[in-house]
Amino acid sequence: MIPVVSSKKRRAFGELFSAPQAHYALRDRYDTNQTVIRVRRSSDNAETDVTSSQVGAWLVAWVGVGNDGFVVTWYDLTTNGNDATQATSTDQPKIVDSGALVTENGLPAVEFDDDFFEFDSLLPARSLFWVQLATEPAQNDTNAVLGSVDLGPGTADSYIFFPTPDLGAAYKISLDGAGGDTGSYWKNGQLIGSGANVGSSTMTMDERFSHSVILDSAPSTSYSFLGRFEASNVVRYAVGTMQEFIAYSTDQSANRAAINRQLGADYGLQVYSSFFNDLPQLPQAHYSLKSRYGNDQTVIRVRRSSDNAETDFKESELTDGTLTTWTGANDGFVVTWYDLTSNSNDATQATSTNQPKIVDSGALNTENGFPAVEFDGTDDILEFDSAITARSIFCIFSKIDGVGNNAASVGSSTWNGSGSSYVFFPTESHAGDYYVSLDGGGDATSTDSGSAWSNGTYLGNGGNIGAEPLADSTLLESSVIYDSGAPKYDFTQIGSNSVSSTTFSNFRLSEWLAYSTDQSANRAAIDAQLMADYSIS
Repeated sequence: MIPVVSSKKRRAFGELFSAPQAHYALRDRYDTNQTVIRVRRSSDNAETDVTSSQVGAWLVAWVGVGNDGFVVTWYDLTTNGNDATQATSTDQPKIVDSGALVTENGLPAVEFDDDFFEFDSLLPARSLFWVQLATEPAQNDTNAVLGSVDLGPGTADSYIFFPTPDLGAAYKISLDGAGGDTGSYWKNGQLIGSGANVGSSTMTMDERFSHSVILDSAPSTSYSFLGRFEASNVVRYAVGTMQEFIAYSTDQSANRAAINRQLGADYGLQVYSSFFNDLPQLPQAHYSLKSRYGNDQTVIRVRRSSDNAETDFKESELTDGTLTTWTGANDGFVVTWYDLTSNSNDATQATSTNQPKIVDSGALNTENGFPAVEFDGTDDILEFDSAITARSIFCIFSKIDGVGNNAASVGSSTWNGSGSSYVFFPTESHAGDYYVSLDGGGDATSTDSGSAWSNGTYLGNGGNIGAEPLADSTLLESSVIYDSGAPKYDFTQIGSNSVSSTTFSNFRLSEWLAYSTDQSANRAAIDAQLMADYSIS
């Protein structure tokens, strides 16, 4: 169960989440009035420990008018005692600047200016959460967050840094040390992407964000520094402010969204949250005419029939008149249905005569008042950029009583004889009296089977499931979970049982998503969410 952040009573972090491997903050997290930092004042180099309640007027008075206060130790607030320390005075980050407390949004912050901390013990952290404002360094092309010691040429260094515009890199954050670390990155709760170098542009400097990274596995080399990394004889430091840093040695995907929301509430940050974005696992691919992982995402690319011009459209532009104004009284065809996840496995069709339709003679195609992409049952098909190994599938569609004998089909690249996998919903003209077929023939020794639900109601298990074909022109939510492992063959397209088949589907599709894993634990919640989103009862 995901914990709920209460605005009435602030609960201890340890009450809401499991204890991390290390936790550094300027506020209480596990007890009342915890000792959070040790500070050195510039006037006489005296040092003192400071509790959370003293980070303010008391600390400023102790440092003195016009003096600076530097952080010697940022204490680990967990019981692990892995403090972040800096004995060298010139490398100590600042907490008081010329007699004024360093703050961001009125809350205390530690200021880095080519400064860093070293952990008492190596930190093999897999899940990381922190609140930071990164500024552009005067001389360096990267802004360090975390790093390991450079062990020499050819070693598996690990680091996390933000590139600055000077680097000329088209990504927001790098997780890729020489060890080849990969993972996913969220900024203010919104998924930015996955991989080694994540995002499509450099990070916006001088803005404060809640950041989170979950690595695909433990880092190649455990981290040694906060605010510094070393790699191939290069050393880079942090510049900016940090208010909190949390590290787990385990995969915290199940708690990631809740921790993001907690940090957002604590630091006055607007954290993005949505049902699909906040699930423990992201789909392998997700096609929708609604934004699912960000505000007003770009969802499709459309070609208009009058002059074959093409342009991208956001969710809001489908219904606010932008799309139909652009097409005029003509047709609009889908060239690309964008994968809304960070996997970027788009569904595309370059051949104009095979493109499904989103605008018909100037009118937006809709079902239940929601935009829908129409496949004509003759030759319309969208092909995935990369084949999808789908164990769990969810879709929102309606069958059109017209051409073809099935609807909402997805299939593999091969056909019977050499083996195939597919999911299709037969129409009345089909010979079978069932609701959905998963049995693509597999091969001579194997066929596909699974369980299916319609509008959240269980239909049965097997290769051909249900007692009757689906009704015409009725918007439905359907879900399929294969029995064991993935289907025999990977799926390559929507709209046909296979690329080589002449069997196409006549239907309207509003959403389709697939997971490579068994989503039985989340199936009911996903079904309910999709039904609510499309007013299906």
